[in-house]
Amino acid sequence: MSGPVQRAQLLLTQNRPDLAEAELRAALAENPDAAIPHALLAFCLSDLKRGEEALAEAEIAVGLLPDFAYVHFVQAQVLI
Repeated sequence: MSGPVQRAQLLLTQNRPDLAEAELRAALAENPDAAIPHALLAFCLSDLKRGEEALAEAEIAVGLLPDFAYVHFVQAQVLI
């Protein structure tokens, strides 16, 4: 995983979704077709009470990696 994604994961464990969002957007600028940053960004946006954006990111992640259970888990969490 890239440096920004690792930093974002750490920031999420520290309950800092605003800073994690910036790291994930940087990772997606480098590789817009990476499913994990989209999924993690969905978590961030959900934590920030930006539900529609979160769901859109989760759907992108599912579209990119439909056979990976984690992205479906993220989508379900956003929907909850």
